[in-house]
Amino acid sequence: MLVRVITKKFCEPNVVMYSTMIKGLCKTHDYVRAVGLLKLMDKSGCKPIVVVYSTVIDKMVFQKGIPPGAVTYNSLIPGLCKVGRSEEASKMLKEMSDDQKMSPNVKNFSILVDALCKEGKIEEAEAIIKIMPERDILPDIVTYTSLINGYCLQGYCNESKIDEAMHILQEITEQGLEPDVVTYTTMLQGLFRGKRCEDAKELFLIMKETGCSPNDTTYNVLLHGCLKNQQYDDVKMLLVEMDERGLEPDVVTYTTMLQGLFRGKRCEDAKELFLIMKETGCSPNDTTYNVLLHGCLKNQQYDDVNMLLVEMDERGYLLWASTLSLLQSRIAAKILDESLLRLIGKLEPKYSINASCLDT
Repeated sequence: MLVRVITKKFCEPNVVMYSTMIKGLCKTHDYVRAVGLLKLMDKSGCKPIVVVYSTVIDKMVFQKGIPPGAVTYNSLIPGLCKVGRSEEASKMLKEMSDDQKMSPNVKNFSILVDALCKEGKIEEAEAIIKIMPERDILPDIVTYTSLINGYCLQGYCNESKIDEAMHILQEITEQGLEPDVVTYTTMLQGLFRGKRCEDAKELFLIMKETGCSPNDTTYNVLLHGCLKNQQYDDVKMLLVEMDERGLEPDVVTYTTMLQGLFRGKRCEDAKELFLIMKETGCSPNDTTYNVLLHGCLKNQQYDDVNMLLVEMDERGYLLWASTLSLLQSRIAAKILDESLLRLIGKLEPKYSINASCLDT
């Protein structure tokens, strides 16, 4: 019934509709259709939640003991990984490998490696990669990118992990595997997190020299990393480069850059960037304006406050509680004119918003 609803476009199914149908199919032991509906749910863009995966997995495999077929394995292994049950996924992959009628592919192994790395189980992920050739399956760039990401995630508190990630990148390149944009972007993010800005810049040059074109995600990582590490002179260069490649920062990227510039006391650069943002047709949102007001007030840049409040009013945006508090304190201290109170009153939030991210 639900499949007909989807294919005929009578209405747009949601998570609740899918979940109800999948649970019902599992109760009647119709596991083939349950798995099929799970895959259809994922493909339709309605992402299955943890409880949906768990329902199919527990009812079918662990409660009833029904041996899954190859197609079912391919659905359940990523499902187990998504709900944080990588150990069970590992056992299932082993069962699949031991069954002569079914052969796991590189995608099955890569999904498990990715899940283990995200859980911080690097050694287990490496063990999986080592046994892949024994099954006549060679790890691909997706597999190694997951491993690199795993090491980078651990690099926050252990710089040697970043070194290990760089070593893997060098090693796979020497083996003839070509890192793609995801691989390079992952490594760049890890280097910036480890405050290794010069290494990140050098890797970015290598990336371009090898013919791998950066995408908007790559530039977002670079911009965020440079601002976070106070490499302000590189920000303008990156923006120019993005423009030359036909890539445009989105509102989130611009707002993040504005916040970074204010944190670095680069108020004039922040104002200039805000003008560029509007000139390029990127419309500021309420977060952008709150970041601007917060930055101006914290850095004693009071001349632009009235203009920003007027623009917020024209766009129908509201002040965040933290921004409102700053404005009120400046008026109370006679730094800002009381005439602003009427305009501020129109922009008062209807509820309190936690905006600790605005601390500059």
